[in-house]
Amino acid sequence: MQDLEFVALRTRPELLEETAILLNTVWPRSLNYRLHYLAESRDDFPYSFILLQKDQGNRTKVIGHVRLNRVLGKPTATFLTCVIIEEDLRGCGLGKKLMEMTEKNAMELGCTSIYLSTYQKCKFYEHLGYHYCSQVTPVKTCSDVFTSSQIAVLDGQQSSAIRKDHGISCKVGDLVQFSSPVVKKDNNNYYHSCLKSAQTSIHNNYHNCGLNSATIQVTNEQNINSNNSQQSLPPLDTMVAMNVPPRPPPPPPIIKQPPNPQYNRTFHGSPFWMMKDLH
Repeated sequence: MQDLEFVALRTRPELLEETAILLNTVWPRSLNYRLHYLAESRDDFPYSFILLQKDQGNRTKVIGHVRLNRVLGKPTATFLTCVIIEEDLRGCGLGKKLMEMTEKNAMELGCTSIYLSTYQKCKFYEHLGYHYCSQVTPVKTCSDVFTSSQIAVLDGQQSSAIRKDHGISCKVGDLVQFSSPVVKKDNNNYYHSCLKSAQTSIHNNYHNCGLNSATIQVTNEQNINSNNSQQSLPPLDTMVAMNVPPRPPPPPPIIKQPPNPQYNRTFHGSPFWMMKDLH
């Protein structure tokens, strides 16, 4: 315990790859993804902290990691994620030590509350003073990628924020139309209008050829009847025989859920949300 050191990962960039390898032991991802994820740690949220320990050869080794994100609409809250201790060193109080150092640094960053979600470590966090709460929305990227209005939403100032991006001035939450509205045409009117125009054009052409309107009407009726006869539907029994789909397989049997409610929640993939007020 005497050789432990808790530092911000941004101050030790040479340990990025070692930290990425540690995270991949529990949450496997590509190494490039992990390096990009950890490189987001900077002077603003998100913060990545690492727990270091010196071995007998005085070599510094990464044995733990934790990450602090912002919380949507809660400017003085932070969200805890990616909490990990090296597997060989678990069970000897290092997890509790990591959490104590994390909470201390969160208060130094101006946070008054800390949130997290977990599947199976509820008892561990309850022992540290966390209690169950409603779900919150963590912001998993740095604030540099947000506009001023989006940052105002993060801080819960939605009503007073004004957006002026791309020459647009509007209140946050208002609907902004960036293109001309599309006016839907009435299908029937549009169809009859086109038909009338076509009939007028045909009438003029036939009139120029010396044909009268009666001939035109008879010719049109013959064409319509001819088209209807060509497009007549096949017999009903033929259609049924062609369109009957194969019989679907029977549904799988219903599996009864175990009576333990905590197991049920984990079984369905829904985490537990917990929080703690920092003093």
